Amino acid sequence: MTHITPDHRSAFIADVRTFADFLTATPYVPVPAHLDVTVFPMNGGDEVRRAEIDRIATVLGTTTECDAGHYRTSRAFGRVSYRAVAVSDGARERWDALMSYDGAITPDPSARHKDGR
Repeated sequence: MTHITPDHRSAFIADVRTFADFLTATPYVPVPAHLDVTVFPMNGGDEVRRAEIDRIATVLGTTTECDAGHYRTSRAFGRVSYRAVAVSDGARERWDALMSYDGAITPDPSARHKDGR
């Protein structure tokens, strides 16, 4: 994940601590049931991105899984989860193809369900 610099990493960690400190100091602000942090390796082809997920899994001490072109690993820290996901070129192409239809069909607002929806 060479696009993340050491300065960015340090700033991100500091921001997470600032956020946690804010929540601690402000008990009347609601918190979510859980927090998910997800990273996506962007550099290289499928093999390079999968190798990065394998490397992260080794560091986390976790296994990997693949589903629908998404190769991933994750580790939970209580209610906080860290995920790393490599999206295959094929899955990206399928998503792009699906999204190419976005806006192609516009529902007729006058065509309502019989119960008014």
